Amino acid sequence: MRKIMLMLCLIGSSAVFAYTSKGVHTESKSVYCPPIVTCTSDECTFNSLEKNYFGDYFISNNDNDGSPLSSSYSLASTTAMFHSNSFYEHCGYLSKEKKPLRLLIKSEANLEAHHTPDSSWTSSSNCEGNCPLKENLGFVIRNSILPEDILLSINGVDIHHLTKEYTRVIYEDALVGCAKQKECSFDISSSNHTKYGSVVVNMDTMKISNVASLDKAIEIKKTESFNAVEIHKIGTDNDREAIYCPAIVKRDQNGSCTFASAYGKYFGEPQCRATSYAIFEFKSVKFNSYDSSAICNYSNRATQATATVSIKAEANLEPYFERSSQMWQIQSPTYECSNANVSLCPFKQRVGFMVHNSNVTNGIYVSVKEKDISRLILTQNPYVGISRADVSDCGGQKTCVIEIMSSKHAKYGSITIDVDTMKVLEVVSLYPSYIKMDKLTSDSFDTVNIAYINLK
Repeated sequence: MRKIMLMLCLIGSSAVFAYTSKGVHTESKSVYCPPIVTCTSDECTFNSLEKNYFGDYFISNNDNDGSPLSSSYSLASTTAMFHSNSFYEHCGYLSKEKKPLRLLIKSEANLEAHHTPDSSWTSSSNCEGNCPLKENLGFVIRNSILPEDILLSINGVDIHHLTKEYTRVIYEDALVGCAKQKECSFDISSSNHTKYGSVVVNMDTMKISNVASLDKAIEIKKTESFNAVEIHKIGTDNDREAIYCPAIVKRDQNGSCTFASAYGKYFGEPQCRATSYAIFEFKSVKFNSYDSSAICNYSNRATQATATVSIKAEANLEPYFERSSQMWQIQSPTYECSNANVSLCPFKQRVGFMVHNSNVTNGIYVSVKEKDISRLILTQNPYVGISRADVSDCGGQKTCVIEIMSSKHAKYGSITIDVDTMKVLEVVSLYPSYIKMDKLTSDSFDTVNIAYINLK
């Protein structure tokens, strides 16, 4: 028994020695939250030599009382884990009026509390005063093909199930199979152990030295600027940019209702239900798959006043389940995501195009090879999205001709698409003096509009 205890002590001592004397912790520079965040009516900015570590958006968790955002917020606290697989890092700020603002730290930055002799860190994850951060002795994996279960293993021993978007791999994880090695190879595979590739790290620094992809449909790549890798599918609907509702909607003193967003082209005009200046925070989003309509919902915490922003149907968006499947509640045809963090409710553009019935009162059908692939599109619900699955009868062809039919299946015209990209190549009306068919080009959306031409 004494021998076993002695061996455990030696192993524990070895791990600590490697962690403190060989790892990057003894040589890492300290990173600090920006001391000041300055906000205008449109955005918040800050100065920092390590600006890349921090998120591009802010989450305000204050009780809005209808007054404008403060012009200046001072650092009040830093929250970070230490030597943990968990993520909970952010910088907390207060204005002179004691209104809080939060700046998120990027998960891929892999920062943790830096317990230096003069720091204010205690056993708690929250720090006020001198609160340095440093890079964790490990690396981060981003699983961009959720909800697929991905395994991380060493020599056949499973270390992690990558069931969340981000997973932190720490030094102790590598000790499972690589304690006496200079390098450690982590295998990335499916739940049935089909190997997708590997990540090799240096055991002294835990820095990634090599990344390899073995599956043609799965790419494992190093994240630029960070000690992190991302797993994503190649050439599928899942390899898409994430699109988010605006985080904040604002009503100014003149009654204008506005929002600021990098994805503004996807959204319609906001509606503010308030009679004076107000700031509305994101609350939820609801999507209807029947007609591709979606509404982003907002509220003012102090007054309970509400605001909404609609998502343009022609933008052809759908919930991005692969990024955040656990947040979406489904009661077909309605999908709803309720969370104050707008990044947990992502959308993506479908691979396909939209058909819009502008004013054909009796409705239209979309057909392929004399088979309807859409419902009867009426003017009350005028949009229908056509996806790759809808045109499966065109398999093996480079292009496909899709027919637009009347409610009684008289042919109005056709749409020719590229089967690989699902992009519209040509639109032809058989009765151009009676039925107008054209592709809308505004905002780069792939939408075909069908309309009667008014005859005088």
